[in-house]
Amino acid sequence: MTCPRCRGAMRLVKVADKPDDIARVLAELGLGARPPPRPRPAPVGQLELDFAA
Repeated sequence: MTCPRCRGAMRLVKVADKPDDIARVLAELGLGARPPPRPRPAPVGQLELDFAA
């Protein structure tokens, strides 16, 4: 398999199709079973500054 973004080699880690199996595989990889929470939107009318890098 090849990564569509970087064209690097990909490998199959495990196949899981049940929620309990998926949570266990993610835990083994050091990842949470749920995605991180979305950031809250900026308050209406908040000034957005575009800083030059």
